[in-house]
Amino acid sequence: MSVPPGEPGKPGHSKRLGVEGGYDRLIDEFGIGWRMPVNGGNYYDLYHSPLASAETVRDVENYQWPDPLDAQRFAGIEAKARRITEQMGRAFVCERMSSGMWEHAMWLRGYEQFFTDMLTDKPMVIAIMEKILEIKMAYWGRYLDFVGDKALVMSCADDLGYTRGLLVSLELYKELIWPYHKRLYEFVKKRAKSRLYVFFHMRRSDVRGLTALDRGGRRYRQSLTGELRGDG
Repeated sequence: MSVPPGEPGKPGHSKRLGVEGGYDRLIDEFGIGWRMPVNGGNYYDLYHSPLASAETVRDVENYQWPDPLDAQRFAGIEAKARRITEQMGRAFVCERMSSGMWEHAMWLRGYEQFFTDMLTDKPMVIAIMEKILEIKMAYWGRYLDFVGDKALVMSCADDLGYTRGLLVSLELYKELIWPYHKRLYEFVKKRAKSRLYVFFHMRRSDVRGLTALDRGGRRYRQSLTGELRGDG
């Protein structure tokens, strides 16, 4: 069972754009554009990255970001957590407000531009990742305050690779992305009022890539997955 957040009271960028050119289109609360074919479509694909034209760190800082502390996100969370644990005698998964940090960074900036930034404009990468981490930490801090010692498992996700391995070199991932994953997990483990396990969804190829690209592959994989599980 899971306890997801509610829809925010203030929609931010969110809006449905309707059908155009055979696609049903929408903008999410981060300002990211998604579209799905009206005929035969099964899921929405990215088509608009709102920070694609950002040129400076200030552009990132001045962007209209979602409010992670919107009260409507947390309406009913405490009551549902109590019902599941006290009346039903079961555990639940604490659900996230959005997808993974790296995923969101790439969606906001655009895949090609973000990969280019990782090599040529690291301050831009850091600015975006810092802001997403700030949002994540604020959300999880408030969520964990509501559920108290009833939290057991936290849901996280990020696709780190594709069918053949990591999206970038292991060295680049460890320099620019892993520190933000690690800071988030350390934060929630310290903030939780009980032992909290981190369920991290990623593809099997992601772990294979981590193993293949690191000289101490097995040791690093164990270190990574240990952090994700919440060991230590």
